[in-house]
Amino acid sequence: MLGLVVAVTAVLVECRAYALASRERHGVWGGTTPADRRAGVAG
Repeated sequence: MLGLVVAVTAVLVECRAYALASRERHGVWGGTTPADRRAGVAG
């Protein structure tokens, strides 16, 4: 179970970084909403 959590967390971190770097406007990327991304929430 821990391995799954670690794997999912790694994917979320990578996904969130991409969404923030690319200023993605739509969807829920890396566990962030568009409002989170506008506020610069990085995790």
